[in-house]
Amino acid sequence: MRLFLNIFCTVLALGLSTGAAVSDDAPSVFQSARIERATLTPSDVGGVSILRLFITNESVNQLTIMSVKGPSHGQSKIMVQVNTATYAGLDSIPLINEEVLDMTSSHMIVELSDLKTAIRLDEKIHLKLILANGELPFTAHVRKL
Repeated sequence: MRLFLNIFCTVLALGLSTGAAVSDDAPSVFQSARIERATLTPSDVGGVSILRLFITNESVNQLTIMSVKGPSHGQSKIMVQVNTATYAGLDSIPLINEEVLDMTSSHMIVELSDLKTAIRLDEKIHLKLILANGELPFTAHVRKL
């Protein structure tokens, strides 16, 4: 019994002494954005769907868009139209405080490729915007361009 008490007290003391060293996983910078009019084009398995959206940086800091993640696709790429027939990939899109980016009618899109499931008209697809400092969930409606 005495041995049990000694072990219990040692474990309890170790637990209490290391408790203060545990950090939380909260991001050090809070980033907020408003996403509106998010739409995807329909596509079959293995195909490509085009994401368009309207985003407002509501954060006090710069917001950097890196990619889009979701269960229906394998890869995403931010694309900018160079001329009528050519697109180029971008690594990221920075948005300063209160900046608005209208990807619904501009020359920028997000291409979702390697589709794991078909994306059908009138579906709602749950996605996450991958930022330099976190993720932002949103829903896109599937519509024809």
